[in-house]
Amino acid sequence: MSVSVDVFVTTKSSIKEIIACVEQVIGHRLERVDSEEGEQYKKSVMGIEIVAFNEHGLADDVGIEFSRYPIQVSFTRYAGAPEVELLTELCRILAFICASTISRVCNTECIVVGNLQHIIASFPKQGF
Repeated sequence: MSVSVDVFVTTKSSIKEIIACVEQVIGHRLERVDSEEGEQYKKSVMGIEIVAFNEHGLADDVGIEFSRYPIQVSFTRYAGAPEVELLTELCRILAFICASTISRVCNTECIVVGNLQHIIASFPKQGF
């Protein structure tokens, strides 16, 4: 079973600014991919797939107002990956660092959500 930790961003910043923050944290460039789901940016790092969506299209659910946060950055541990617990924790840590960085650099609010079910953390605007 895959485990995901997602960062949702409420922003007037461009997707390129958000991508730059993620790339700074992970030390790798995300590659643009056009798919049926729309424009995405992807990279696999250490058994974790990182995908950024410009507009995720998720409806508000389980008490989370996804519609307030149009940009999503997903950190998903591959199903069946070795070191399951460590990779799950790495997903969470990367999501937290990215959310904090995006919040500070882009002066925007972010939430970190576990398996699209519950808010794990909130990062308020940190800029001027």
